[in-house]
Amino acid sequence: MQPWQPSALRRPTFGYVAAAVVIALSAGLTYLSEHYLPPFTFHGMLAFLAILGIAVLWGLAPALLSAGLNALLLNFVVTRPNLDVAPVSLSAVAADSLMFLLTLCFGLVTAVVGYLLEARRRELLEERAERMRAHAEARAERDHFQQIIELLPEALILYNDAAERVSLNRAAATLLGPDLLSHAIDPTYQALRHLNGKLYAYDEVPIIRSLRRGEVMVGEQLLLRSTPEGADIPILLSSAPLHAADGTTRGGMVVFQDISTMKKLEQQRDRVLAIVAHDLRNPLTSISGMAQLLQLHAERLEEPVRERFAHSLKTIETAARGMATQIGDLLDFAQAQTGRKVDLALEPTDVIALLRGVLAQHQLSTDEHTLELRTAEDSIVALVDARRLERAVANLVVNAIKYSPEGGPVVVAVAQGGEWLNIQVSDRGLGIPSADLPRIFEQYFRAGNVAATIPGTGIGLAGVRHMIERHGGTVAIESTEGEGTTVTIRLPLPEDAGKPRGEER
Repeated sequence: MQPWQPSALRRPTFGYVAAAVVIALSAGLTYLSEHYLPPFTFHGMLAFLAILGIAVLWGLAPALLSAGLNALLLNFVVTRPNLDVAPVSLSAVAADSLMFLLTLCFGLVTAVVGYLLEARRRELLEERAERMRAHAEARAERDHFQQIIELLPEALILYNDAAERVSLNRAAATLLGPDLLSHAIDPTYQALRHLNGKLYAYDEVPIIRSLRRGEVMVGEQLLLRSTPEGADIPILLSSAPLHAADGTTRGGMVVFQDISTMKKLEQQRDRVLAIVAHDLRNPLTSISGMAQLLQLHAERLEEPVRERFAHSLKTIETAARGMATQIGDLLDFAQAQTGRKVDLALEPTDVIALLRGVLAQHQLSTDEHTLELRTAEDSIVALVDARRLERAVANLVVNAIKYSPEGGPVVVAVAQGGEWLNIQVSDRGLGIPSADLPRIFEQYFRAGNVAATIPGTGIGLAGVRHMIERHGGTVAIESTEGEGTTVTIRLPLPEDAGKPRGEER
């Protein structure tokens, strides 16, 4: 580490010359004080102070040189040895030599101490400068981060571990209003509601779940009571806990944004879908009705014309019903996407008769497949939405036919086990790769072995699962690629029918 020096005096040669000059001056002053001012003698202390200054200004090497010069000057010039006494005694020489060595050692120690003190001072100054630079960078980073937070279009709120607001950005202040800024989240908190208008329970509030259970809530849609507007604003909210270095929860953060515009667009989309579905259903109803009417007229024809016409008309009727089913699936899917639950029209239904009708209709659409119903019961009554259950099973049957391009049996097995009704749809088709099975019920997801070769939307199985779970049931799938697939539906029988999981009747 280089000692501090004025910029003009940093050359090494100058340091040695300056050291010699300074020590000579100090020796001269010491000589004058020793010989002309006896009461004010320095006894060489001025030279040692000079050595200390030289170590601070020019470093260790010039200081060591000045220590040697100082020992020579003090002992052989300022205070001359007793050489003029004859004969010279051995004790006098020893004394003079000892004084020289002591002066030299004390000068060397002074030089080293001065250098170390200066080095330590420089280290402290550099550490202080480094801390100041780090503080300045941290302050600039904090200011930059704070500016980003303030300019975010999404609202951001920070909470401590007591669920009290400690900070928020401009967007949050605009949405919440001044009356809610200082409020803590407590059991009387009534600013959040579900999309259906139901008030959030205290333990359901996302930030409370994050603080108490460490949960990370992502993309939850809810209603926020805005004080400036005096209305419930739909928001998309995410929350997460904030942890200290030891892993304990020290607070949490909430990010949300106003999705009123998106909700209005969804409402417009729903209206368009409803209009389109209504407009499509009318001609499909006419087509199905005309097909049935023509079937009655075709019965008057003679064979083999009658059979050919009857088969064609049944195919038309089946296709019309299939299109109506797809329209119904589309409407239910759109409603589920908006976060609204599909209202079920539950009624006692003979599931066996319903399945027979589904298989009879779809058998007309294929000659390569054999649709078979296997059951030991003549009738099983369950409390279901018959129209939607029919659509769900029809989806599975259509999938079994579509993904068995080489034909073969499609078996629908029905059995009653305790308080549950089990419906299995099996085929011997292409099957599903094992890597794709965990995601097969996701919306828009399709198995990798058919996505590029067989057309599809990827919403059929997702709709089936949604509809069966709305009935309080479950859907499971087992498949082996190249061997076939089995989908199992479990529905509660009348005692628990229509009770969705996790909800009260």
